[in-house]
Amino acid sequence: MEKINEITKVIANYFITNAAIREVQAKDLMTEFIAAGIFIKNHRDGSPIREALRKLDARNELYKIPYVFADRKTKNTNWFFRNMG
Repeated sequence: MEKINEITKVIANYFITNAAIREVQAKDLMTEFIAAGIFIKNHRDGSPIREALRKLDARNELYKIPYVFADRKTKNTNWFFRNMG
């Protein structure tokens, strides 16, 4: 996935701008991802970023986005980004 670096930059900038926020749901950054040109639209309330994270997870490459946290449930995974600063 060629957009990993762009996704990571958007997340880093979000946490720089919002330093008091420690954790955010991945879907809540869709506006920022769209503004950066990473995704075209917010389909199904965050589906594009969740799909990208699932693909990385399937390839054991979640480490490429250091902010990502997967809260795994029985049926679903809830995706979050955590401020590392």
